[in-house]
Amino acid sequence: MKDYQKRGIIALAMILLGIAIVILLNSIIEDESMRARFIGYNKESNSYFDSIQTIMWIVFFVSLGELFYRLLHVMMVEKGLKQSYLPDDGYTMIETSDLPNIAKKIEVDARIDGSLASFIKKLLMQFQSSHSIEQTLNMLNAQIEMRSSLIDLHYNIVRYLSWLIPTLGFIGTVVGIADALAYAGKVNGQGATFVADLTQKLAVAFDTTFVALIMSAIIVFLMHIIQGREESDLVESGQYCLDNFINRLYID
Repeated sequence: MKDYQKRGIIALAMILLGIAIVILLNSIIEDESMRARFIGYNKESNSYFDSIQTIMWIVFFVSLGELFYRLLHVMMVEKGLKQSYLPDDGYTMIETSDLPNIAKKIEVDARIDGSLASFIKKLLMQFQSSHSIEQTLNMLNAQIEMRSSLIDLHYNIVRYLSWLIPTLGFIGTVVGIADALAYAGKVNGQGATFVADLTQKLAVAFDTTFVALIMSAIIVFLMHIIQGREESDLVESGQYCLDNFINRLYID
């Protein structure tokens, strides 16, 4: 299954999970003001599925799905970092005759994009074609540079969603303020409940931004944690290849 297909399945699953969470919150939160705050419950229409908060919850869970997919990839890469593909003692050198055994050892794990085995495979191919340690080192540097750029690109959609959530919150606030002003223009400002009703409508308006900022903060925090792990794994892979392959190559 291709990468975009896996991500699509996870995104669909997270959309359904987001809808389920909204329904669950509506059933367990008894206070109407709290339901209005977190899921945009409207007691006049007895509805919440058409609220800005519901859309925010769905986008929030889609973001979590993207991060979950990256986390799965990180865990696979970190599993490969624990393998002993190359000699790691203080004296063993790697000769040309050793390369086929190393290639056989990494054959399966090298299929994982960005894994340590995939790094070693490219270095093996470069050294076998050029028999140059310098060119093999250049290949390692090029791999690290390209992989670093690719890691950054992988988080573009998460960065966009983390921006979209507070944007939706601000839109909800603007819509809520407009609704409150329209209400103020229709009713008698001298009414006994006018101030209370107007304040309630303004509170609901600002609740969307409140919830959106919390969601965005969670997404950004998790993104930095997972991306940091992925970049740390990249550095560790490069260091492993340098110490246990490049520096051990021996040309007779």
